[in-house]
Amino acid sequence: MNKRTRIIFGVLLAVVICMASVAHMVAQPSPFMIDGYVYDAASSPCNGPDVQITNLNTSESWSATTVSTSNHYQLVLSSEDVSAGNMLRIEVSGCSQSKTVEHAVTQNEIDAGGFMMNITLGVPMASNVETSATVNNLAPDVAITTISPDPATPSCTVTVSGTLSDPNGIDDVSTLTYVVKKPDSTTYTSGSATVAASWSFDFDLGSDADAGTWTVEVTATDAGSLSDTDSKTFNVSEVIAFSIDFNETNYGSIAPGNASTVPGNSTMETVGPAPPVKPTIRNDGNTVMDVQMSITDEASNPEPLFEGNTAATVGSVGPQTLTSTATTFDVNIAKGDTAKIDTTLSVPTGTSPGDYAGMLTITAVSS
Repeated sequence: MNKRTRIIFGVLLAVVICMASVAHMVAQPSPFMIDGYVYDAASSPCNGPDVQITNLNTSESWSATTVSTSNHYQLVLSSEDVSAGNMLRIEVSGCSQSKTVEHAVTQNEIDAGGFMMNITLGVPMASNVETSATVNNLAPDVAITTISPDPATPSCTVTVSGTLSDPNGIDDVSTLTYVVKKPDSTTYTSGSATVAASWSFDFDLGSDADAGTWTVEVTATDAGSLSDTDSKTFNVSEVIAFSIDFNETNYGSIAPGNASTVPGNSTMETVGPAPPVKPTIRNDGNTVMDVQMSITDEASNPEPLFEGNTAATVGSVGPQTLTSTATTFDVNIAKGDTAKIDTTLSVPTGTSPGDYAGMLTITAVSS
């Protein structure tokens, strides 16, 4: 018997094991796409905006797709979601600015399959704090008022804003410095901000920025060496993502009462069938992850085979028997690290001859 597994990528990457199958087309509703570009109040591109679109007639709400390196947004709905005459509310935020617009859908837009709308955000508000003077030299007072966005995501620009006062006047403050600390309390970046009653500075999070609670500390020091420090936390969201390097698993021909193993390793290879590729999984997110796996038989199989007869090992965890219910492998794969995936198919005595196919589903979850 020939045993073969194909990989299906999606929100959950899945491995499909098949030798032969018949694809059935399912009729889909007509697509309806809303897209455009977001600009800040100065008409510069605002990358990685947050765009929420709500159908006020149905109360359904959706998040548009954006990326941190572009000011483009896109939402693909269907003819079941939007009708002519529906009022859509588009709420956009980013670059410390926001804007809300409403748009009535026309029949022409339904016929055209959507519409494009570019959005320019409003000018952000600023606050000023009066300062007072005394005869004696007193320490300055610094406060962090906002950290935006919060939660932030990897590859995002974070803006920290706050207020500063000094009883002897702002001119008495000589330096305004900051330190940004990662969840493990190590320093991520540091620097100086311009001394002002209302101040702000930006820093960029890397693509591999750790998920968790970060801390920003700001210190103001005056000419007499008196100082004041304020701190505030913000969160970096978890990003669960992974890659695998195999798109098919072939167990070959197996006699009843025997087993076939496809071994993996911890080295990512060019994507291809396994073998010759040795299956590997890599953590592409920003937090430690575990792996879940399940397997099902296709209805066309002569009889059930893969469920309950397939065992897997991820890293050093396993082997564990796979069924249609997800099995968790507590492998604790750190961001950027890899782990091998070994799978073994055991064919019970008495199994009918023929070609068998099934689906192996792989899911990454937070540890």
